[in-house]
Amino acid sequence: MSPIDTPLDPERARDVALFDQNFPSCFDCPAGNMLRTNSILTTQRRDRIMSLPFIDLKAQYNSLKDQIDARIQTVLNHGQYIMGPEVEECEKALQNFLGCKYAITCASGTDAALMSMMALNIGPGDEVITTAFSFIATIETIVLAGATPVMVDIDPNNF
Repeated sequence: MSPIDTPLDPERARDVALFDQNFPSCFDCPAGNMLRTNSILTTQRRDRIMSLPFIDLKAQYNSLKDQIDARIQTVLNHGQYIMGPEVEECEKALQNFLGCKYAITCASGTDAALMSMMALNIGPGDEVITTAFSFIATIETIVLAGATPVMVDIDPNNF
């Protein structure tokens, strides 16, 4: 039996019905309704469900395997794991792609957020308004910059 032919369990069917009642605009696609849930894309057709991988990293890697492996081997051969020539190459490619004068790569989104606040001279005495519904790094970067995080939500009665 294929995933699309597998009937939903009663609890899941109830959840789908409730979602359908509360969010009818999500179910306008005649060919099947798409709903992103965590790391899968779910197609719902009445009482049946089929899960498809949201992203297939193995297939992406396999399609570029030779180029990726060669680039990794180049880095291993020269041993410059931090600020090696590949970093400068990447930054130049980003500048060209974006049509901007500067592009700076960094290790993570956390570093990028902190660098942005530093570039704006955000620090002690400043308040940064941010969402209350976020990962800890959002608040962490504000604190690391020396500013005070102010968490807000769109509706204090429903959160």
